[in-house]
Amino acid sequence: MIALIRLVIAFGATALTAAAPTPSLELVSRSYINPDFANPSVGPAAISLDPNLMRDSCVSTTQLVDGRVFWICRDTQILTEQDITRASFPIRSSASWSNVTILGADLQNVPPSQGQQQLTAPFSKQLLQYGNGHNGAYFPYVQNGDECSADGNQYGSSCEGAQVVLYPNAPAYVVNSPSGATFMTAFIPVVNSTNGYINPNFQCSLYFLTYNHNADPNVMPTVNLINEGFFPRGAYCYGAYGGISNPSDGYLYLYGQELSARSVGLARVPLGSYLDISKYTYYRTDGTWTSTQPTINTTSTNLIASVPNEGQGTFFYSTYIGRYVWVGQTHIGASDGVHVGVSTSQNPYGPWTTVQDIAVLPHGNPYGYTVAAHPEMSQNSQFLYVSYTAYQQVNGVSYYTMPLYLFQWSDSSKFGSN
Repeated sequence: MIALIRLVIAFGATALTAAAPTPSLELVSRSYINPDFANPSVGPAAISLDPNLMRDSCVSTTQLVDGRVFWICRDTQILTEQDITRASFPIRSSASWSNVTILGADLQNVPPSQGQQQLTAPFSKQLLQYGNGHNGAYFPYVQNGDECSADGNQYGSSCEGAQVVLYPNAPAYVVNSPSGATFMTAFIPVVNSTNGYINPNFQCSLYFLTYNHNADPNVMPTVNLINEGFFPRGAYCYGAYGGISNPSDGYLYLYGQELSARSVGLARVPLGSYLDISKYTYYRTDGTWTSTQPTINTTSTNLIASVPNEGQGTFFYSTYIGRYVWVGQTHIGASDGVHVGVSTSQNPYGPWTTVQDIAVLPHGNPYGYTVAAHPEMSQNSQFLYVSYTAYQQVNGVSYYTMPLYLFQWSDSSKFGSN
């Protein structure tokens, strides 16, 4: 049985560093009409899973890594003989690969001898996830530090009632691709809780991932913790709400959100300098960038009026639409299903169009969450794969499933066609 843990993240305020603002590019109007799907009522294309695991809230890097899709997931349970009733205690993060073809995601028939048949039965196809990224928490905990169990099993008795949650809520971002390798970075909040209560004043860790292209398909990128408190307590956890690796201007753009939706922030850093906190600048509501690192309560950097401020989603650039796009969940907890919304912008820093719903997916039993877009899965950018986590009940017990949908942008979604 899986107990769903809804990540509760809130930030406390603190004063940080300061410097003079730098000018921004010209802003554009928010009046552009949002794109829409030509097939908003399409059924699921497949279920995404590793049959050996039960996993929650998987997201994928929006660029292929050595020709494959790279996934990171939250709570993960290892199954004995692929039996959903024989699951280990959860580890807090895991990683996997999946394959693509020239037609898109590599969808296969579900083998009749494969486990998890109670969950795969409603689906005719599956997207197989694989790899050895579940030997303990994929994103490492601080050894012998204040994060308790170093193997990521935060339900163990060694925690003595305390719990530290490292949940990857957004994908890893590709920052460099030298010959034969791919470098990525990830930003993950460090959430401390005691007796079930979340400590709102937490910090944000920076991880560095390296993948040396390997003939063994099960080998995962190595991951190293660079700085447990890269963004300090009281700051946004930039990158945990989403981000855009943008080779066209040489910057990595990172979005941070205060959980109660009171504020949204944006940072950027040159792609070659993401390990150096002094190279980060932060976007202001007046259209300038400053090296003053704000808190979540700094009004001059609260972009709530110009950046999507919703549930989990994915930021990316769509060559079909000709705009930066956010696709994610709106109306969290809606009784009629999982609402998928869209927003676009000419620039990563906005202003973004007002979020508009474009599809409603089955909410599962009792609900669904963690909407994620996967633009890297399709060579034809008019098509977009979208997944989310949905509970499915078997004999009164809820289990995680991850349906995968294939949407098609309408012909009128191209910028300039409206």
